Amino acid sequence: MRLAAGNGGDGTYSAAIAIWAMLVAGTLAQWTAAAIAAGHRVDPTRRVLRLKAVLALAAAAMLALTAARAVVATPLDDLKGVMRPSAF
Repeated sequence: MRLAAGNGGDGTYSAAIAIWAMLVAGTLAQWTAAAIAAGHRVDPTRRVLRLKAVLALAAAAMLALTAARAVVATPLDDLKGVMRPSAF
């Protein structure tokens, strides 16, 4: 494939990518609709709802910690311009 084909120079290639993107979007929409329909049929118990709430809080905390770590650098991270892997 020529470089120009990947940059919009080939109409057939661009159309194929556009069709592929529409297929992916349609598939995601259908799976989302199926999940919503299945979710409406489920009647979870209070125990299951509490468990889901705890898991959601844990996931939110992990996301917050990951974002904070990405924003805040420690003095060891920029040691002579070399990024060091954080020790867990």
